[in-house]
Amino acid sequence: MSGSLVADLGVGPDVWLILTLLGCVTLFFKFSRVWSVRNLDLLLVFAPAPGLMMLVGQRSDQPWVAFLWLFLGLALWLVRCLIDLGLTRRPVLEPNLNAAGLTCLTIGILGLSVAETVSLPVDDGAARNPADPGIRGDQLPVGPIDADAPVNQVLKIAPLPYSLKTNLPKVMIARVLASLGQLGLVVALIVVGWKHFGRPSDGLSVATCYLLLPYTRIALVDCGQIIPSAMIVTAIVVHARPRLAGALIGLAGGWMPACLGLVPLWGGFYRGRGATHFVSVATGSVAGCLVLSQTVPGL
Repeated sequence: MSGSLVADLGVGPDVWLILTLLGCVTLFFKFSRVWSVRNLDLLLVFAPAPGLMMLVGQRSDQPWVAFLWLFLGLALWLVRCLIDLGLTRRPVLEPNLNAAGLTCLTIGILGLSVAETVSLPVDDGAARNPADPGIRGDQLPVGPIDADAPVNQVLKIAPLPYSLKTNLPKVMIARVLASLGQLGLVVALIVVGWKHFGRPSDGLSVATCYLLLPYTRIALVDCGQIIPSAMIVTAIVVHARPRLAGALIGLAGGWMPACLGLVPLWGGFYRGRGATHFVSVATGSVAGCLVLSQTVPGL
């Protein structure tokens, strides 16, 4: 990775990976039940991390070992998901920190993440995203010279760091969307634990674990991944309303085409009129995103 994740402290990606692993193990590993599915899941979460760390920031000569590591890590998760279909007993295991401590930790990390999203230099943010056009050397499409003139006027008076004011408005919009996506995703995770499982502490634990993961730090300014993720988790919150869930899943698919596979998957979850409402709204949302991308240059 080009540059350190925390420049003043000299914390590189390898050290950050170890710190996040230790943090998650300290908070969620059940030392009284070492051989448990929960401990296995916690360790499996970090299985693809080394491969992803090898790829982030590599402008050329990306090692094939990293892709092999990612493939094996995801294969392990596929096997774990298939095994989960046969599990009937899932005992409740409390985290090693009480709800007050998790709340304090979640708010602190979320605040730091949002602050870093705004203040992170553009080059460092692009280096964390292997799909960024600047990393691959691609040229972004050029629109009219004065197309961003109104936005530039607003940026001049906005209370934002100078390093961001001097960059394209698209960068600013991406940073704002990434910050809102992080907030929405954390809130949605907490609501899922509260409403669906009747245990707010479970949602808080998942939100804390999410904020600690190295993947979250890598994709900190990548609204292309954060926004669809927030929409999908929010769709789980409102799954009892097929139209609203369809709109969210459709928008997620229109934002990131990899999410389009969720449309038939969710459609199979509903029955009768619910499935019809979901599929029709989701399809309409995807079509609307497609039309918008074709009519708005550079969107």
